[in-house]
Formats: sequence, C-alpha cells, structure tokens
Amino acid sequence: MDSCRRTVVLGLLLAAGLSAQELVSGPVVGAALGKAIVYAPSGPRAGQEYDARTALGDGPAALLFVHEVTRNTAPMIGGFDKLALEFQALGLRTVAIRLAADRSEAEAATKRQSDALAMHYPMVVSVDGGEGPGDYALNRRCTLTLVLAKGGKVVRSVAYTDTGRQDLPKLRACFEEIAGALPDDEAALRKKLAQALPADVNVLKELVTELLVEVRRAAKERERAMNAPASRPMRAPESRKREDAAPRRDR
Repeated sequence: MDSCRRTVVLGLLLAAGLSAQELVSGPVVGAALGKAIVYAPSGPRAGQEYDARTALGDGPAALLFVHEVTRNTAPMIGGFDKLALEFQALGLRTVAIRLAADRSEAEAATKRQSDALAMHYPMVVSVDGGEGPGDYALNRRCTLTLVLAKGGKVVRSVAYTDTGRQDLPKLRACFEEIAGALPDDEAALRKKLAQALPADVNVLKELVTELLVEVRRAAKERERAMNAPASRPMRAPESRKREDAAPRRDR
C-alpha cells in the first residue's frame, strides 16, 4: 500500500512539474524569419497563395499562428487584428495564420471565423497543415503562437495556452516592443504619425479606409450600448414579499 501511495504521489508531482513548465513554441531569438506559404480564403488577397514572410517585409512584423479558434482565443485573435490596424501607422505589418490538418475544411471555416470576428485583415491558412511551416518550430500543445520580428530577424516568440482577454495588454506591449508606442500627447502623436505613415499613396488609402471603417464600427457599438434596455432590478423572492407585506405583531 505504501509503495502504491508513493507511486501515486510521485506521479502527481511529476505531472504538476510538467504542467508548470513554460511551453516553448516558435523560432528562437535572432533566427532569420522563415518562409510561410499561406492561402487567403478572403480579404484583399482572396484566392491567392503567397509567402507571408515576403509580404511582411523587413520592418517590424508580427505573426499570430492560430492553433485553435475557441471562445478563449477569439478575443486575442480579434485584439490582434485591431492592434494591427492601430500600429500599422507606425510601420507594423501583421498576419494571422490558421493552422489545420484539413486545409479544405480550414479555408471555409477560416472565412466564417474572420467574418464573425469582423477582422480588418482576415486570417489566412497555412499550406503546411497542422504543424505549420517547418522553420517556425510551432508547438501543437499551444492554442496560439505569437512571433515578433524586426529586420527579418526573430525578436521574440510567445506561446499561449490558457489565454483570453486578460492577455490583451501584454499583446499591446509586444507590439510596442517592435514598433514603438503611440504617444498620449496629441501633438507628439501627430508628429510621430506624420513621420511613420507610408509614402505609397495606395497603401495610405488602404490604411485610411480601414481606420474610417473601424471608427464607424466603434460608433455603432457605442450606439447599440446606449440604446440597450436597462437591466431590470432584481425581484424579491415571493416568500420575502409576503413576509414584508404581513403586519408585524407586537411581542
């Protein structure tokens, strides 16, 4: 019996130790950002197969590899997209890449998921299946893997398992690490944006269009929130009502 108990305790300790270890996913710091061939089910490149690495260029870049789309990962995927739009003015380029063993099924699902999340830059699908591109050393035990790069080199890889809305501030900090922070002071913000905005007229038009769409979307959300019916006050239980209504007797 004692031997059995020791075995069980040892197993629990080992399991706790393994679960406490930080998962590693993504290329090591300093590695060259590898090729990542993807297919776009929707968006401006709909129907195209291309190398996401080439499209990102050598400026600040962020790749979000989506292992799973769930209620927990959805806020991070949507937040990644919104931050991508915000930081694009500072030269940041991003891509969210869906990983799945069945590419055909993933293409249809990814389009629906991107539409449901109202993404400005819809997810694309890796042509390398559930493992993703070999040069990226992605861990299938993760739900998301974030890869940050600058100058064509990996700056950081972040593995996510139990994730959600609570990780959005850290995601913003990651973007600021490679693209810089947006100043709170309006004058400083105008100056920084004037220096960082793309010179290419077509790229600039695309950015302005997406920003105006986001402004309109945010205004509609505020309008819906303002017009939402106020929550009804909690009703007292019937037994409590009868007790309150009953005349009190002097003791």
